[in-house]
Amino acid sequence: MPHLFAALPPLMLGTAQLGMPYGLGAARAGIGEPAARAILDEAWARGIRGLDTARTYGDAEARVGRWLSGRPLARRPFVVSKFPPLAEGERADAVECALEATLRALGIGQIDLYLAHRGADLLRPGIAEALRAFVADGKIGAFGASIYDDDEGRSLLDVSGLAALQLPLHLANTAAAQSGLLDAAARRGVAVFARSVFLQGLLLADPRALDPFFTAAAPALRRLEGLARRAGTTRAALAIAAVRALPAVASIVVGVDNVAQLAETLAAHAERLGRDAIDEALAIGRDFPRTLADPRRWKL
Repeated sequence: MPHLFAALPPLMLGTAQLGMPYGLGAARAGIGEPAARAILDEAWARGIRGLDTARTYGDAEARVGRWLSGRPLARRPFVVSKFPPLAEGERADAVECALEATLRALGIGQIDLYLAHRGADLLRPGIAEALRAFVADGKIGAFGASIYDDDEGRSLLDVSGLAALQLPLHLANTAAAQSGLLDAAARRGVAVFARSVFLQGLLLADPRALDPFFTAAAPALRRLEGLARRAGTTRAALAIAAVRALPAVASIVVGVDNVAQLAETLAAHAERLGRDAIDEALAIGRDFPRTLADPRRWKL
């Protein structure tokens, strides 16, 4: 298998919340740099050894870079970043400019994994070639793509040098597993990163206090609450266990709004649930309203 697999932390901290308003929790209003630094400090202290960031995450790269400043290589986490979606007519020079800006912001000489924030950009003339050259030059350790759906993922599997795919996987969206995309990625040695395992916080929301737009999710959320009580666990643990049970998931990316939420997430990740509870959670997810299963369709 590629060297990337050996380096991948099983749980990574997503940093979108650390740099911009995001999701349905406290970070919806944005969090300050002291709170972001506290989360990063606590994540490292509790053993999280991977960070996922992007040029499009507001101040996240810069805040992560200031946190990384002065840390010796041996105490540096595995770092993933992404170049922004390319505008019409943009080519490899735009990717190189974005990469250089990310390296400066992070204050490091190499990004362990560099992703296209829109998978289709890897299919543009010259983009994959440029990324392979960045690997050869030591500016990045490997490259891949952030995707949303199966068709997009399958279109990329034959890109020479592709090392990873990052995609949303959660109780209400397991299509990539059902379609065979995850297995196909594993057969090609492509690492799969699962993101949005809590559906930007919706799977953990109080079903009695939902924004009116999300009220259709209340029945499924109440069922998840009931299952968690019967199983003696939490909805967060059910959500993580269900994704971890999918084939070929190498790493899970989670974001948090504060240190307390980080502790809860780590506790949820540490639980090992029985197959019956996982299967019931997945069944509840299949009944989740399709209109709410994709945050791109949310109207807030």
